[in-house]
Amino acid sequence: MIALAPFSPLVHVSHQPRGSSCLAGADVNGLLKDPIQHRLSKEQRAWQGYQLGEVLRFGHAQNNDVRKYGVMKIEDEMQTRSGFYIGTRPEYQRISVMVQRTDSVTTPQEVLELALSEYPTEEGALRAIAEWESFYFARLPIDDVNKGTPIDTSQYQYPGTRLLLGATFGSVTYSTVIQADNRSMPGAALLSRNTRQLYYARGQGVVASKETGSGLWYRLP
Repeated sequence: MIALAPFSPLVHVSHQPRGSSCLAGADVNGLLKDPIQHRLSKEQRAWQGYQLGEVLRFGHAQNNDVRKYGVMKIEDEMQTRSGFYIGTRPEYQRISVMVQRTDSVTTPQEVLELALSEYPTEEGALRAIAEWESFYFARLPIDDVNKGTPIDTSQYQYPGTRLLLGATFGSVTYSTVIQADNRSMPGAALLSRNTRQLYYARGQGVVASKETGSGLWYRLP
């Protein structure tokens, strides 16, 4: 008998805005000021659809196999960035989601990161990354989709990524889905359970994946 890995406790971390400190910086007169905070927009946050404690069930497209995952941790915090500042060090919002498969021996995995960064502009550029099982990572062009601009599929932006305006998996249709190819090293394609494609829906999260060998798995209602 295989012993299942123990569950991690459910954790929802939400850091409130922090006051000033000597580490946050001071203005040229030496007076401490509250940090400038850059937060994710409502449209950006709309792509985070996971709920703490939620059980995600994925079924196989060709048989009755079912995999179960638990949303174990959601973290929402304001972070400072490294570097020298004259004045107050700005803070940037970051949301991350940890999921653990509950029907086999696994460790928790970060399946979503939405974070603002000071590069290339101080106001904050969005970094959106999704992962799943053996899928290395997918950069999600959330801002492009929200603005209705074409996705840049060049090598250094979003290669192998496209927008699906309506995608049906099983009995459920999702209106806005990003399809992304696995960008991991080529040798990973030899793995029997390598995830080749990931489907991420706005307001839902990962809704389907295609694996080498086993084929399509999709979220069950």
